[in-house]
Amino acid sequence: AAVVAAAVAVVLADVFLAGRHSHALTLQTAAHVALIAVPVLAAEALRNRRSYVQVLLERLELAEHTREEEAHRRAEQERLRIARDLHDVVAHTLTTINVQAGVAAHLHDRDPAQARNTLALIEAASHEALDELRAILGVLREPGDTRPPLEPAPDLAAVDGLIEQARSSGLEVTFEIDGDQPGRIPEAVQLAAYRILQESLTNVRRHAPGMSARVSLNYRDDRLRLAIANDAIRGRNGDSRSGGVGILGMRERAASLGGSLAAHRTGGRFQVVAELPYGRSR
Repeated sequence: AAVVAAAVAVVLADVFLAGRHSHALTLQTAAHVALIAVPVLAAEALRNRRSYVQVLLERLELAEHTREEEAHRRAEQERLRIARDLHDVVAHTLTTINVQAGVAAHLHDRDPAQARNTLALIEAASHEALDELRAILGVLREPGDTRPPLEPAPDLAAVDGLIEQARSSGLEVTFEIDGDQPGRIPEAVQLAAYRILQESLTNVRRHAPGMSARVSLNYRDDRLRLAIANDAIRGRNGDSRSGGVGILGMRERAASLGGSLAAHRTGGRFQVVAELPYGRSR
């Protein structure tokens, strides 16, 4: 509107000033219109450039924000993984030490030799827990500390040792394997299976002391099925209202791999069943 008003004013001024000379009127009008149009077009070009630069800056800011969100998400996932591992290791070891300490106190006067063996088991369990804690917390080292954690992450090869450790603590465990183990199972699946089994055996000792447990590994074409069942005490196992996070952590582990975990009471038994695919479904 301002440009049109200015052009009209120039034309009217030229009409009154030029008189009857048509060519003079045309030249003056063209010159004055150009005098208005050039700054307007230059201003429009500058505005377009500024808008383009603003769009680029917004895109750069969005890309930076996206990278920060991705880094934050990865850091949050790593914290959750560390928290789950710490919970599994600490809960499993402390439960074992608690049970063995009670046995040692009970046998101290009656059977000193067996009490010493029990104390040796406590020492071995605590030493193993310290090694696992060092490996888990190794990712929290200072940036200048280049020493890598020496202990590998637990895998399916360590399941036999976990079963034997549970048996040595007084838990009666039946262990079965169905199917042939595939040539290569992702490390994340093996770690999840180990931690789920570790947490489940810990829950059996904690919530159903004196009861037996049955563990089965079923290797299928596309997934690993892990089942842990035990005789349940009424009001205990998964039906207790203690607000624990063990089952929730196991369920999160399975879900993070694209699998599932169910924990429920069936008759007089409590069962945990985990389905862990060897690869994420697309």
